[in-house]
Amino acid sequence: MMHFTPEEVERYLTIVNDKNPVHAKVVPGQMIVQSVFINLNINWSEYRIKYIESIYVYEEFKVEFLEKDKIIVSDIQEKLKFQIINKKGDGM
Repeated sequence: MMHFTPEEVERYLTIVNDKNPVHAKVVPGQMIVQSVFINLNINWSEYRIKYIESIYVYEEFKVEFLEKDKIIVSDIQEKLKFQIINKKGDGM
C-alpha cells in the first residue's frame, strides 16, 4: 500500500511549480505515476494514463501489473483509480 502526506505533496508541488489549489487535497497524477515507476523500477519512455478517479492525500492505494505493459492503481476496496499503459511495449 502507498499513500502521500500533505508535506510530500507540497514538496512535489514546489519542485514542479504547480500552484493548482485542488492539490491541497488531491494528489497530482504525475506525482503518483513517478512514484509507481520508482517503486516498480520501471523506465517506460512512452506511456498513456487513463484517469478514472482522483487519489486524495492520505488515501491508501495499491499498484499492480495487470499484464506486462499495463499497471493498475486502485484503492483498498479494489476500486480502480487509474491505469498506466506502456505505449512502446519496452517492458520493465
